[in-house]
Amino acid sequence: MIPLNKLSTTAVYSTYLTPDNYRGTLLKDYEAGGISLNDTSTGLYSHIWTMSYIEPDVIITGPQGAWQLFSFSGISELNFTFDQAMQPFVAYVRDDVAWYWWYNPLEEALEHVEMAGDVVTPRCCLDDKRLKQTPTSDIVLSYIRGTTLYCRQQLDRFGIEYTLATDVEPPLLLTVGMSKGNRLQWICQEEQR
Repeated sequence: MIPLNKLSTTAVYSTYLTPDNYRGTLLKDYEAGGISLNDTSTGLYSHIWTMSYIEPDVIITGPQGAWQLFSFSGISELNFTFDQAMQPFVAYVRDDVAWYWWYNPLEEALEHVEMAGDVVTPRCCLDDKRLKQTPTSDIVLSYIRGTTLYCRQQLDRFGIEYTLATDVEPPLLLTVGMSKGNRLQWICQEEQR
């Protein structure tokens, strides 16, 4: 959860928690999660998961195997996290358009949602994976439009856009995740990794 939906006035930098400190690629990402999809019995921080794009498939791999989540040609970047029930949430770019894929509990269905045409580098995280924080944790979807950093939150069903920072340089979002200081951090970069 981002207090008042604003960045802190004083930056407090710290090392990212594992695996947000891993260097993935645009088509391979890492995330902490539980023992299996839809299984929170070991908590949300007990295993490291991998997501890869092997055209045309988006594959998620965990301690109990691999699953094909969906298939599209033309995916050029992806990033993922899990919700509080160990359902995957995926932010991705396909044919230069940003999308996200999530389990919509109101529709009881998985949905692909297209974002505005000028959105670049969508990134996501579950803000706090600690067991005691599960009732208040939230998926944060962050991205850049122009030179402004925005986010949307699961609590609002991703329907409200919050401005976090303007005049962001460099203008591409590399990662968002929890730090060892128990704060969300964003890193921007000049070019794709």
